[in-house]
Amino acid sequence: MNKNDKEAVYVRQGATPVLITSNAQTTGVSQWKANSKPTFSRIGKRSLEGTEIPPALAGWFFISLDSQTRCAAKWMTVKEYGRSMVEMLGVLAIIGLLSIGVLKGYSAAITKHKINETIIAYETIISGLWPYKNELQSLSDTSTKADLIPYISDLNLLPEKWYIDTNPTPPTTSGTALIDPLNNQYSPFIRFSHIVMDHHITSSNIWFCVELILNFAKPNAEAFSSIRSWPNNQYFYGKHNCNEEKKCISSITATEAYQMCTACVQSDVCYISFDFLSY
Repeated sequence: MNKNDKEAVYVRQGATPVLITSNAQTTGVSQWKANSKPTFSRIGKRSLEGTEIPPALAGWFFISLDSQTRCAAKWMTVKEYGRSMVEMLGVLAIIGLLSIGVLKGYSAAITKHKINETIIAYETIISGLWPYKNELQSLSDTSTKADLIPYISDLNLLPEKWYIDTNPTPPTTSGTALIDPLNNQYSPFIRFSHIVMDHHITSSNIWFCVELILNFAKPNAEAFSSIRSWPNNQYFYGKHNCNEEKKCISSITATEAYQMCTACVQSDVCYISFDFLSY
């Protein structure tokens, strides 16, 4: 059927049919009443076979009375209101991509939050030891390491969800290590009267190492003697020890921090040593 052909078309709300456009006689109304299975579809304010539907009829139904006008109704439904499968699949694909992006962003935010919490807990340990530094310095004024884990435990400085590993891998000099919720391993001790915290580096915690340097060591550069990667001995120095020949912790870049944290990661033992000033 040609879409420009005009057949008897009625709209209704409830049980009252109203003639919109027709080249048939109005007796079609009574024919519709006698029709046991009328064909109908919902329409809005649209043009129907060249006739503008009044605003008052928006949302009503239109009725087709015979096979030809049913063809017209079908044409209107598909042409004006249909959505192809390709369009629907395209919409679903866009929704899927947006969902993936949201999930990735949420995951990254959660990881960042956990890293920040761990750095705060790390700083709490150092801050808790600091009032006792004069007493602790006397434990070792040589290269011999004096383990600080018993003192951290006795002073109730072990953060929530951290624990003491009595059989760490790799092994430490003292035979114990601190483990945080992200499974990072630390070895705190006194050496040359300095509080030192060795942070064990693996391929799985490189980004935490970078964050620890940038968000803890760099803002507190005046409290450090140095930070060093071992065994390759790459140094950055605290505010009181750095100069033109000694790189400053306070000016370390993200790239330099990443290079420091990855320099020895292929070695059997790799760690960053955070060496704090004795005064």
